[in-house]
Amino acid sequence: MTDRPVQSSSIVATPPRRAPTHPIQIGIAPMLILVVVAAVISAGLVYAARIPEIQEELSLLLGTPITADRSRRGPQILFILFTVTSPLLLAAALSLGTMLWGKLTNR
Repeated sequence: MTDRPVQSSSIVATPPRRAPTHPIQIGIAPMLILVVVAAVISAGLVYAARIPEIQEELSLLLGTPITADRSRRGPQILFILFTVTSPLLLAAALSLGTMLWGKLTNR
């Protein structure tokens, strides 16, 4: 009997390939869209702070005396309509703007 070394099939485990890590990049157009959306939301919040019913809720939350007049409902209804329709109007305006921009730049 000969002493031959037993050859075993060695499987070399290769480490999993990792995707290259790059910092997150954002273009000018998405950044401007985010700024416009943030400006519209902040304008809505500033307007909401002027509605008497919301001032009353904030006064109750903070424990200050209530000074809101309960007779006016117009601003409250207008704010609710603004809140419901503003995302749709903003999306339509941005879509129209990007369409016009594309048509103007690709003459």
